[in-house]
Amino acid sequence: MSCNSDQNSEPPHPPVVVDEHIVQGYLGEQHLANLVHRRGSDGDTFVGWGRTPITEWPVGSSSARRVVPENEDHRYSNGGTAVDLDDDGIDEIVTARGEMNNLRNASLMWFREVEGQKYWEGHTIADLWSSGYSAPHDIMPYARNDFKAVIANKSRNELHLFVVPEDLENDWTHYKIGTFPSGNQSGMVIRDINVDGHDDIVSGNFWVEAPSDPTQTPWTFHRFSEWDERGDNRWGGMNKHGVADFDDDGSVEIVTSEAEIPDARLSIFDRQSKDGAGLWKEAALDNGLEAPHSLVVADLNDDDQPDFIVGEMTAGGWDFPYNPNPWLYAYLNEGGLQFEKKVIYEGWGVHEMRLFPKPYEGKIMLYGADEIQPQKFNNMKTHVSYWLLSQK
Repeated sequence: MSCNSDQNSEPPHPPVVVDEHIVQGYLGEQHLANLVHRRGSDGDTFVGWGRTPITEWPVGSSSARRVVPENEDHRYSNGGTAVDLDDDGIDEIVTARGEMNNLRNASLMWFREVEGQKYWEGHTIADLWSSGYSAPHDIMPYARNDFKAVIANKSRNELHLFVVPEDLENDWTHYKIGTFPSGNQSGMVIRDINVDGHDDIVSGNFWVEAPSDPTQTPWTFHRFSEWDERGDNRWGGMNKHGVADFDDDGSVEIVTSEAEIPDARLSIFDRQSKDGAGLWKEAALDNGLEAPHSLVVADLNDDDQPDFIVGEMTAGGWDFPYNPNPWLYAYLNEGGLQFEKKVIYEGWGVHEMRLFPKPYEGKIMLYGADEIQPQKFNNMKTHVSYWLLSQK
């Protein structure tokens, strides 16, 4: 199937296939909200968290290890990242922890592996959000030269910058980047949108322009899409994004999916103004997707063009029907913002899928955990798994 292209045209690229799907972790009804790759002291690992305490798996091994103690009073937010805070080649984990029932009273925290100890050290970055739902849906690292920080999307409404101190025993400096002009905005990609040499933020229906000094706040919010202003606007800003120069014109485009809902849209947005201000031109690529909460950009077929993968969930966190047969789709770049859609896997839901940062066994690896809702649907189980892709 082609998206925005001549149905009869012959694709100039070789197809991409899933060689293997490896299930490496079984957690039963224990819930994971996120899974990231981490460089550990003994090599590459996956680290996940959610209602389940932070847990680590060596890549390629089913041997799981809880790295923080069990605590029935709290759980961990969807947002989180692995980042080397002290430049020792070993990554720390930054996420948020709040009350078990609804993630209220969340604290932003970082966790460090300690040699010879069963559990990692946990350190509080900020207790700024002392009441109400405040957990970050998205947390990403942000760096410029010797400046290192993390950015958190609080409650899908505000963006905050936390600067890493040179001495990790000291306090982190906090800056409020700004409040979204409209609420319920999520998803996050860090990328230089207007080609001024400074990485910006893409989140929801906005890209947020970074100043030359990132601590000079507020940053400037630019709307590129009006999805949240059409129809049921509760869902139109809760998105996943892929940012790349898909048509090789020297400027980036933004691929966006409605991440949380059935019958979801998928579009590509092409900026029209030189500086990226104003609405971007939308070209619909697909529709009818089922809660596509994964969107990963990669060159899937080795033709030096960015393609992307979209993955559906089995069950999201909202009151929507169970999806008995979720799909994994590849959208292969045919040039001119045209894409060919390929089904590459079916029957396995995924949430927050990510690209492994290097070839694994000479192949592209995609990894993630499935989002489950055992309180709503019987017999749902959590798995940690990865897919190895190659050309057919």
